[in-house]
This record gives sequence, C-alpha cells and structure tokens, in this order.
Amino acid sequence: MLLVVMPEPIAPSRAHLHPVIRSALDSAMKYSSPAAGAFKVMHLARTIRFCFAPGCPESAQSSGRVYMRCSGCHTVAYSGKSCQRRAWTDKQLPHRDICRKMAQIFNIGGRYLRREEDQDKFVREMRKAKINDSMLSEITLWLHRSFARMPSGSLPSATSSSE
Repeated sequence: MLLVVMPEPIAPSRAHLHPVIRSALDSAMKYSSPAAGAFKVMHLARTIRFCFAPGCPESAQSSGRVYMRCSGCHTVAYSGKSCQRRAWTDKQLPHRDICRKMAQIFNIGGRYLRREEDQDKFVREMRKAKINDSMLSEITLWLHRSFARMPSGSLPSATSSSE
C-alpha cells in the first residue's frame, strides 16, 4: 500500500489579497476536487487583467495596454517581455516550473475556462484525460501563491475575458 501525503497549501495574509482574488481563492479551497480548484484559479487568472511578474505595479486598466498571454500555458499574462523574462526565472516562484503543466491542462480543458458555468465540463475533461490530482493541486497552489504576491492596489476588478 502506497500512501501519498500532500503538503498543505501555505495561506497568504488575507489582508494582503484583493477582494476579487480572496473570494475566488476561498471558493477554490472549498472544493473537494482538485480539478474544480484548478478550474477556479485558472478561470480567475484568465479573467482578471494584471501582470503576473513579481513586483509589477501595472494592471491592464492602469497601463491602457493589451497584455500578452504566455504562449506556453495561455493562462498567465504579462505587461511586456521584461516582465515575462523576470517571471520565468523568478527565484521564489518561477513560471518555468509550472508552465508545461498548465499548458497540458489548458490544452485539455482550456475551452471551458471562459465561463464559470463550464466548470463541470472542465472537471469531466480532466477525469477523462486521467490528469493526476497532484498536478491539478500543484497548479492551484502555484496560482494561489502568485495571486498572493500581487500588490493589492494594482489589481483591477474582474472583467470578462474576450479570449
């Protein structure tokens, strides 16, 4: 018998989080299914418009620019090439460590990340593809930690994604 123990997620200071992110993360942590949690945070990452590079104070609303999504995972967005390079090699939370996994999940269920009401379809696709729960939990935790690092004053309110 093999017993796998998953580490508990490290919870960021609640006061630091933007209300939109706090609400979505609270919802994601209530789900018993790792696929449902991954859906919630990936949907949020694709819906709100802010730069995932650590320390970038810009949002799409404040800069007036169109943000470019990572061409690998199609989930996180950056305000420019320098932010993308900085995030890729960040010492605490490098994007390069999770990009391929998020890309795999996006390639399977990305079409369902646009609308919240498609969560069940996303979860079904993850089951059908036999995606490991530990990978889904890792993505959820990585995005959770990324959201926690965002300066709360720079985060816009949720908007619908046009992608």
